[in-house]
Amino acid sequence: MKLKVILIAGGLASLAAVGAYAVSPDVRQGVKAGEAAITLAGHRHGWGHGGHRGGMAKRLCSDARGEHVEAAITFAETFMAFTPEQRAAWDRLTGAVRAGNDKVGATCAETEALRAEKTMPAKLALAEAATKTAAAVLSDVRPAFDAWYATLSDEQRQALDDLVKQRHRGRRG
Repeated sequence: MKLKVILIAGGLASLAAVGAYAVSPDVRQGVKAGEAAITLAGHRHGWGHGGHRGGMAKRLCSDARGEHVEAAITFAETFMAFTPEQRAAWDRLTGAVRAGNDKVGATCAETEALRAEKTMPAKLALAEAATKTAAAVLSDVRPAFDAWYATLSDEQRQALDDLVKQRHRGRRG
């Protein structure tokens, strides 16, 4: 359950970093913006890793979840210089992310009683709900992301791909 919740939260927070980095007119500024977006939208608000036992689900299911998503999107947009085609694709992508946020909220509401239970069947039911929600969110966000990615220039795509490679190696800019 915890892993799926982290994946959803990380995906929403990372959207801002992806956008800020990939379409920034200055790649160096985009790197800094991407890193800052992750910090702003995630770790600063306690959504990072670091042993927050049980806290992730509480934060993800809090009323502030939507505020974090909006803050991440707004932050990313402050660094973007969109072409009209990129703007249209970005709007579809952020729409899918916002809809995903709503799906997460609905799952949180549906599983509230389960989160209070301390039984193994309840934990498995939570894991199942989180997995289904994550799959549903990704099935909407992924095509919108792919369409947006297709509007990026070769340089923007390379910058975005390099960001992913660097993040997986644990480097920070």
